[in-house]
Amino acid sequence: MTSAATLNARDHGSAFTAGCSNESYMEFDLGRKWKTLEFTAGIDDDSPTEEARITISVDDRTASFSHTVQLGKPVVKSIPVAGALRLRIRAEDTLSYDQDAYVIIAAPLLKR
Repeated sequence: MTSAATLNARDHGSAFTAGCSNESYMEFDLGRKWKTLEFTAGIDDDSPTEEARITISVDDRTASFSHTVQLGKPVVKSIPVAGALRLRIRAEDTLSYDQDAYVIIAAPLLKR
């Protein structure tokens, strides 16, 4: 889903957002047209839990990015996607709470 989000008190007008579960993932067709993906990953300031793992894979290869993100500590990253057909972003709980963390991929930018 795309919505407004806040990471570490910084508003992002449009970001990819997901709650964590076994089914929490987004897929995008890159059409083998892009070279890099830049983004900021983190936990929304309004999240009921404070930690989750974000994994980004390209064409089902070993994860290009796999990182545990924490509330108030967003991660800025650039990963290679050259020649990729499909990009998958998965969000997973790392803590055993009854509520899901709200994972955010903010300011995503594909570059040629």
